[in-house]
Amino acid sequence: MKNNGMFLLVIVVLGCVQGESVDVVPNNVADIIPPQNCSHLIASDGGPDLTATRYCILEATKSIQYCRGLSGDSGVFTQRVCLTTLAALINSTKPCESLSGDDGLLCVAAAKHSLAECDKIQANETKDECVRTLGKNANIKSREDCEGQTGEDLAWCLIYNAEDEIECLKIDPTSYTDESIFCVANSRGEVGICEKIGDDIVRSMCVREVTTRRI
Repeated sequence: MKNNGMFLLVIVVLGCVQGESVDVVPNNVADIIPPQNCSHLIASDGGPDLTATRYCILEATKSIQYCRGLSGDSGVFTQRVCLTTLAALINSTKPCESLSGDDGLLCVAAAKHSLAECDKIQANETKDECVRTLGKNANIKSREDCEGQTGEDLAWCLIYNAEDEIECLKIDPTSYTDESIFCVANSRGEVGICEKIGDDIVRSMCVREVTTRRI
């Protein structure tokens, strides 16, 4: 009986490390063993960056059950944000099934990477969030893909692909202030610059990305 338990634990740990979905409902989020590359994420005050860590774990596990295990004290990375982010990561509306109303529509838009889906949202605040979410989840992998991009698409493309901070000047700092700061921080490799970002989620993404690049 003890051997079977150990075997199950090994499967769960390997699932996290290999980036596969771990379909186990945790009693507490802390019960999920974070992949090693998620353990170094530190906030500006020297403590652990809970939001960035949870985002990192989600990217590694791609687990719906992980999102459902998040409690109400999850800070900016709530269960809703987790499910919506997961939907975009796996290009599936499956994580959206437990969300309703505008929250459900936002999640579906993220899964389909579709601005047209954002237009179905009633509340203007949520509609704006939907557009920002699509920009944050843009999956553009090379500098060549930045050519021809404009607005928020260009901003998020350059965040991950700019060769130096000079290229970040192509981002309109008036319309995309946080994205412009993120780009400079990432190109310089300076985590401290991320603290100037106003949006909590973008700031955490910045800290995670810059910290990861420095390792």
